[in-house]
Amino acid sequence: MARGPGHRKDVLVASDIDEQSRTMLTALLGEPILASMPISSGFTAALVYRISLAGGRSAVAKVAPWSAEREQVLTGLRIEAQVLSCLAAPFLPRLLIADDSLGALVIEDLGTAGWLPHGTEWNWPIPPQAAAECIWRTAEAIRVLPVPPGLPTGHSGLSTVWDRVEELDRAPMGIDEAWWRQTGPLLRQAAAEHDFAVSVLVHGDFKGANLCLRDGYVVAVDWSGAHVGDPSTDVLEAAIWLRMAGVRVLPPGLQMLPLLAVYGGLLVQEFLTLDWKPDVHGQRARDLKRRTALEALTGFSELIGVASPAG
Repeated sequence: MARGPGHRKDVLVASDIDEQSRTMLTALLGEPILASMPISSGFTAALVYRISLAGGRSAVAKVAPWSAEREQVLTGLRIEAQVLSCLAAPFLPRLLIADDSLGALVIEDLGTAGWLPHGTEWNWPIPPQAAAECIWRTAEAIRVLPVPPGLPTGHSGLSTVWDRVEELDRAPMGIDEAWWRQTGPLLRQAAAEHDFAVSVLVHGDFKGANLCLRDGYVVAVDWSGAHVGDPSTDVLEAAIWLRMAGVRVLPPGLQMLPLLAVYGGLLVQEFLTLDWKPDVHGQRARDLKRRTALEALTGFSELIGVASPAG
């Protein structure tokens, strides 16, 4: 999850970018970098910088680090470059240049205004309800875009995700076993009712940290997790994120009960089975996954009128 390029407003300085990245980006752009500023890249290992160029121009550069995570970041940069090189729309950042062999990608700088809240910073640039409407409008527009060739396929077999969760030790979720016994059969039944169609372009991390308001849409950055998937994926992820921000709005035209059951199950499964790194970033990501899963399960509980899970 990449933090939006507009979240820091520091003055650009010339010494924040490492020399290897500076040399590579200078060669890629064909011009010198006058100043730079690192940007938080959330839970990814990509190096992200806002760079200042001649003539008062600026851009945002993403670089694969020379570390154990390099191949993973390179894969994401390839996917992002494929999406942005094939498509153009008001809700997509403009790709300036990308080079797979160098492991770098440069997009337009969206500036510091209009970014939706991130983490605990719930400062909305416009009223939350209006922001939600922009999110739904953009999600619908993404769904009808042509799918760029070569993208990976998303999750499959999600209608039976609760059968797999049933076999796991669910204790780390911190939910009372009585809740599982009461709600588990209802979750499995609701998940089985969702007819998945893995057929459209999906952003894959469609929430506040990656969304910037522009012209009635939200520009979605960080397409490194893009894939071919179910049409409801992005809008549901945004809906759960909005709930976590205290904005209780539902996207139009979706049957939320089976969607919350399916994605709640997927989030629980990922929380319980992913190999979380023991460092602070890995534990933050683990905690966010748990909180997001609990929010999805709480939304499901509210819709069917049962007590919410503890946590």
